[in-house]
Amino acid sequence: MDNNTLSFSGIEDGDCLTLTVDGSNSTRYQICAEDGPNSFISSSDVDMMWVLLAGFLVFFMQGGFTMLEAGMVKHTNVQNILFKNIMDACIGAISFFLFGYCLAYGDDSASNGFIGVNDVALSSGDYNGFFFQWAFAATAATIVSGSVAERCRLDAYFVYTLALTTWVYPVVVHWMWSSTGWLSPFNESPAVKGGVIDFAGSGVVHMVGGWSGLFGAYFLGPRDQRFAEDKSKVLDRQFKLGHNVAMQAMGTMILWFGWFGFNCGSTLAAAGAMDLASKVAVNTLMAAGSGGIVVACLERYVGGIWCVPAICNGVLAALVSVTAPCAVIKPAAAIPIGLVGGTLCWASSKLLEKMKIDDPLDAFSVHGVCGCWGVISIGIFAFDSDDIAFAGYSDDVVALSQGYRLGIQMLAVVAIIAWTVVNGLLIFGGLSFFKVLRVDLETEQLGLDWSEHGGSGYSMQMPYVEDQLDIPKALAGAFGVAAEGAIKHHVAAMSSVSQISAQTETNGAEVEMQKQE
Repeated sequence: MDNNTLSFSGIEDGDCLTLTVDGSNSTRYQICAEDGPNSFISSSDVDMMWVLLAGFLVFFMQGGFTMLEAGMVKHTNVQNILFKNIMDACIGAISFFLFGYCLAYGDDSASNGFIGVNDVALSSGDYNGFFFQWAFAATAATIVSGSVAERCRLDAYFVYTLALTTWVYPVVVHWMWSSTGWLSPFNESPAVKGGVIDFAGSGVVHMVGGWSGLFGAYFLGPRDQRFAEDKSKVLDRQFKLGHNVAMQAMGTMILWFGWFGFNCGSTLAAAGAMDLASKVAVNTLMAAGSGGIVVACLERYVGGIWCVPAICNGVLAALVSVTAPCAVIKPAAAIPIGLVGGTLCWASSKLLEKMKIDDPLDAFSVHGVCGCWGVISIGIFAFDSDDIAFAGYSDDVVALSQGYRLGIQMLAVVAIIAWTVVNGLLIFGGLSFFKVLRVDLETEQLGLDWSEHGGSGYSMQMPYVEDQLDIPKALAGAFGVAAEGAIKHHVAAMSSVSQISAQTETNGAEVEMQKQE
């Protein structure tokens, strides 16, 4: 016996030994032999804990989306975007519990290739699967809120969020991920031989959110003066950079962090799957880095600046692109996938601007376009059958030729676009037809925070010195005589800011002249 190891022999079940260790304080230990399992936790419990932890990370992404969107809108709409993101989670929780999860998966014995049935209000008791899938559903709904930011009515928002989480998104989930879906690789006899691979949801989650957002942006029309040639410099700057770049950067980093739960957690198991999860994490990292680099370079050499919001979108675009293929490609392939994804995002954003379609968060470019690319990229870069088998897909999926696989991946893209376009036309087109989609011009110019949420999301006033609210002139009538003092204070404050700004510009000009001399 050495100083670190004790060994015993001849001890039977139920026998106990008493061990005394002499020292400054004598310590006694009783060691008993007992038959029982040689592990402390079952593999099924480990798998469920893994899925839960991944679901927590995916839900944490809601905080990232919230910060990103709040930083990109004007400061007069911050509360409105915060409200929408919080309500996405709230509404999505109830609607997906009652009907969405049923339509997405349902009872295999009663479901068909198009839709799931017979699991209303989670009667199956599949709590683990529901929680993880709800986090994905909330993500799809949040994507749309970025496309319709700063001019969408709240009642219209409630309608499209309910429709997305109860109907549009669950149907696509059923097609692609259920045991009976017509495109699913987990269906023993899908309508498409072998089924379509979308490991973590480039098509299922991001395409649905991105293409829905496109139709929301189209039917809403652009924000006031978004494409005007004579808009003020302040307005031009806010359309390009938002009001808080720091918040956008922090939101992006939170999303990047949560994305490891999004992709790695899609293994849906921990026991025996940690090598795969680790590979997925590496692929996710490689793609994100390459996407951020390529958009940074494009903005610098085409736009002339190192544009932080655009770089954030480049990272997110690459993450969306690698979400579908992350388990079936080699890490080296993740780099070109991210590079192409970032480039497509940047180019499609510029195209939308030329078409005068206003997407404040570039949600369509990031999620819609790059979601398509992610699904298609599997047919190009998933060329090694060992990688596909390593990801856990069946022999039927592994045996497909690369050309055939590329064809069915493109078929899935077309099917998801068609489904989302039809529903987008019905939902947003219907709301626009009945004139309940967009706020009026005065409300938009004033800011939704004042008209819907009681005031600005920010306050710089001294709480124990100033006794009047800093209320915009347009609300003076609504607040009565008390608003007059606030308006005077507002005007004085703006005058001071203008003087400081003018002085700063003068100093800047003097410095520039000195440099030239």
